Amino acid sequence: MAVIAALACAACSETAVTPDLAPREAGADQISRTSAIDILLVVDTSPSMAEEQLMWSWSFPRWDSCLTLPGGEPLDFRLGFITADLGAFGGGPPTCTATGDGAKLQTGPQVTGCPSSTPPWITPEGAKAIPGCSASCVNQAIACVAPKSCHGCLYSQPLEAARRALDPVKNLNPGFVRPDAHLAIVFITDEDDCSAARPELLSTPDSQDLGPADTFRCFEHGVQCAGTPARPTSCKPAGDWLHPVADYEAFFRKLKPQHHVIIGAVAAPTEPVEIGDAGGQAALRPSCQSGAGRGTPPIRLRALVDRFGPLGFAGSICTAGKGDDMIYRALYGVRTVWDSVIAPQG
Repeated sequence: MAVIAALACAACSETAVTPDLAPREAGADQISRTSAIDILLVVDTSPSMAEEQLMWSWSFPRWDSCLTLPGGEPLDFRLGFITADLGAFGGGPPTCTATGDGAKLQTGPQVTGCPSSTPPWITPEGAKAIPGCSASCVNQAIACVAPKSCHGCLYSQPLEAARRALDPVKNLNPGFVRPDAHLAIVFITDEDDCSAARPELLSTPDSQDLGPADTFRCFEHGVQCAGTPARPTSCKPAGDWLHPVADYEAFFRKLKPQHHVIIGAVAAPTEPVEIGDAGGQAALRPSCQSGAGRGTPPIRLRALVDRFGPLGFAGSICTAGKGDDMIYRALYGVRTVWDSVIAPQG
């Protein structure tokens, strides 16, 4: 049975940007001459993503439009999915296991009508192997492997998951990153990163020192703000409970020569930051909400995106709607940076 009954193509819009880029590092020319790109989408599967997960199916006909060159030929791409679920070090809420999904590329069918096993990443040629595929096999392949669970660990660790997934020493996903390809990493989430440097932040149950075992810990111990307790301002990553954002920036930059790594986030806006009450406990209020879902300020994720300048992009998880879901926004962002920054360099 085909995953998608009818498909229609729509071109991704282009944005004119002329960034001031420094000279390329040695070895970058090898990458610049290719149209190859490896794309890693890091998906939050925590319970708060239940509303957003309902939107996955709305952009089936459009996903591949962002992976196609102007002449109609597909980009030379590899597209892989991991989840932000790394567990809670053997403790934490009931939805958390010791190691979560372990930063491994997702395989196996997520919906009916898909092969019983799938390769760890999607390619234009590999997508054609889906039974019953006729047109736009890439869309069907994405539908088969994109994570659709909202039963992952309450604590989302997308930055650490991406680091582990791409670490050449750990080699958890051998062969995914090609030496002559550009690299794009996009985080899809409705909350901020909680990549714990100190395991007890996630594994400890309710306590006087750390407070209730919920995601407010990640904000309280990983972000520093001015303003008032109820309405913080000028929030930025801080403290030693979470891994420094600067460490992740340094790691991702070392994976490729300068100007060949794209970093994006489909998340909520970083403002306003407001703290309210939820069942007698402090909680972050949504910085956006709509029929597509809601999200809290991603201070750490946006700090990373901003560090990449014109090679970084941010899309709102709350403005996704019919025909414009989170996967499309992620791929659209990658393609926009590709067209406006990378392609002119080649």
